[in-house]
Amino acid sequence: MINPRTAARAQSGAANDLAAAASSSSSSSSAPAPRPPPAYIDIGANLLDGMYRGKYQGKKYHEPDLDAVLSRARKANVVAQIVTSGSLSESRQSISLCSQPGKEDLYCTVGCHPTRSKEVAKHPGGLKAYMAALDELLTEHSKHNGGRVVAVGECGLDYDRLFFSTEEEQKPVFEAQLDLAIKHRLPLFLHNRNSTNDFLAILEPRLEELKGMAASPTPAHRAGVVHSFTDSREEMDRFLSLGFYISVNGCSLKTEDQLTTIAACPLDRLMLETDAPWCSLKASHASAKHKGHYGQDWKDIYEPAAVKREKKDVAGNEGKMVKDRNEPCAIGQVSGVVARLKGADVRQLAEVCERNTRWVFGL
Repeated sequence: MINPRTAARAQSGAANDLAAAASSSSSSSSAPAPRPPPAYIDIGANLLDGMYRGKYQGKKYHEPDLDAVLSRARKANVVAQIVTSGSLSESRQSISLCSQPGKEDLYCTVGCHPTRSKEVAKHPGGLKAYMAALDELLTEHSKHNGGRVVAVGECGLDYDRLFFSTEEEQKPVFEAQLDLAIKHRLPLFLHNRNSTNDFLAILEPRLEELKGMAASPTPAHRAGVVHSFTDSREEMDRFLSLGFYISVNGCSLKTEDQLTTIAACPLDRLMLETDAPWCSLKASHASAKHKGHYGQDWKDIYEPAAVKREKKDVAGNEGKMVKDRNEPCAIGQVSGVVARLKGADVRQLAEVCERNTRWVFGL
């Protein structure tokens, strides 16, 4: 299990950042103290992405700024993040990142993204050897053994981008990762794009084994979460009926149909994420009219000042966000929209989503 002292250190670091933010934002001793923001867990942060090293489409624009990104997240009371892995090499990098001193609030997944399935066949020894390598990482670094790995994935099917990996290449990789989840008693971090029928045809025969991992035979099992949910209401209901959770980010809130779908998701099955550096909420999205529901107290920490990437290293801009690059601190924006859709208080929504996340991932 995760060391409680480690978790305490992470929460202490977040609390210190929050205190510093509150202190710097007070204009005078007589000004009323801002409301402390609710706690969040970002279940999907792509912190290995080159953008956090200053690289965009292969070109370097600024110096690495991941530490500043993490500091902004902690000021927004993001008390934990799950770093998403999409391949064997990324799984190793994620574990290394999460194991660094001062990053005790980071956890990660281990697995292979469906669009990376082609590399499995090219791996020396093919599928069997690739999965054996993932299995070794899980054995050594699973949360059950005191490590930082809390889920298997990102795994699933993606039929929107078959130019990366074909259906035939994706399916056996997905199936093999179900074996790993069952063996290591870890939830699935799932990816589904335009593939629901095949996706469920693979999942459903293994459902009882996956549900058997739960510590308690309750309706809400720990089998996993469908992350970055963008599917229909009918598809959501199918996933919910099987015991899975639904995770929401900016891409889940682009259209009116999506807003209606997310509004219908039970609170006790919701999780929140940013999928940073991707999936920002944008002015062109249907969610724009609901943005800012959290009020002015938290605007500066959920929407910090941002500059163009080519100006990031200009003196005075070091602590600013990069325009059009999402960050975990923006999870409050997602929470505000979802709370508005649900007719819920932002803090209430955040508390329920945090509880759901801790339950499923054992945090």
